Amino acid sequence: MTAHGNLNKLLASLKNYEGIRAADYATERPSLEPFKEFLKALGSPQKSLETVIIAGSKGKGSVLYDLEAMLRASGLKTGAYTSPHLLSVTERIRLDGRDISPEILMELVGRTIEVAEEIGYPLSFFECMTACALLFFAQNRADLCLLEVGLGGRLDATNVTSPVLAVITTILLEHTKILGDDLTSIATEKAAVIRDGCPVVSAPQAPEAVAVINARAAAEGTRVHYSAVIGDDVAAAVPFETLNRAVAHQAFRQLMSAEPPPAWQSLVRKSGRFDRRQVNGRTVIIDCAHHPTSLEAFLERVSREYGEYELAFACLSDKDVAGMLNVIRHYRPNMFYVVQLDDRRAVKGSELINKYLLDNDGNCAIIGTDELKSVIMRNIETLVVSGSFRIAGLALEQIEEQG
Repeated sequence: MTAHGNLNKLLASLKNYEGIRAADYATERPSLEPFKEFLKALGSPQKSLETVIIAGSKGKGSVLYDLEAMLRASGLKTGAYTSPHLLSVTERIRLDGRDISPEILMELVGRTIEVAEEIGYPLSFFECMTACALLFFAQNRADLCLLEVGLGGRLDATNVTSPVLAVITTILLEHTKILGDDLTSIATEKAAVIRDGCPVVSAPQAPEAVAVINARAAAEGTRVHYSAVIGDDVAAAVPFETLNRAVAHQAFRQLMSAEPPPAWQSLVRKSGRFDRRQVNGRTVIIDCAHHPTSLEAFLERVSREYGEYELAFACLSDKDVAGMLNVIRHYRPNMFYVVQLDDRRAVKGSELINKYLLDNDGNCAIIGTDELKSVIMRNIETLVVSGSFRIAGLALEQIEEQG
């Protein structure tokens, strides 16, 4: 078995909340104190690190990738921890822009699991990966570590450091069964990353979120630096790519008291965000948008830059499926391929097609994951792949297989 195979087998033994969305995460993980005690058994690696924590509903990864590139271009040795991954779990932990090797990650995973078993701690997959990232960054003396929150903020395993900066990207209604069913509740969970008086950079937010963020900052003795004018319609009026980049710029200025070197843009990692590939003469654009707002921004840009296109789509059942289908109806791809993923959380292709056809007479087809390869290789108009990290990762994997 390969190093990747052994690593995946070992990680599969841990409870994975990313794959069990029905579980009440807050009930099973009601406090970060037990995880902090576990980290203490590992030597509390987080205490030796300078960190930036990035929370929000959308744009976390994009902001992190831009900020990582800006800091690297400035000569800093960066650590970056992101989730989920597209092709390999090693993508989640990077040092100076390079993924951790499967061999090193295997050693770190083995160590964290061994310590968890010794002290009887029920280590989860995400906690294991977070602990491995903190250990790896500490061992390699990273100058500054960027930590992307996995879910929420208050109870997320990344929220165990004393950050030098907290960043909050656009807050939307998401994961309502876990975080709450209104913006105030969701913002409260995410604003909990504001701690220990650290400065805060935020994207423009809805008024309910602004009130929560400002109140949390005041209680923690700090202030919020918004990346643009605050207002009801600001976020909707600015393309998300521009908005996310503005947040990254504001974060860099807060950290470095300077503007980033021009060379930073050549260092940005694509990672499934408007990721353009040329395959057999056709343009394939891959994006992991999995929220109606993100998908709308993505398809609007595709329509504006490319005109007609085909769409290969798959999504998970814990997302706003109806909202995403409404967006797709509005932008009306020439062909709508629903890819049936081999994942128990994936919405069935027949269900997606039936819901889509209620208000649309367009061309549709249900295809399997193997058939997606043929669709990608067809030398016709632009193909767009979106709807989830799973479908984005699958498409990237198949493109890489083609060489």
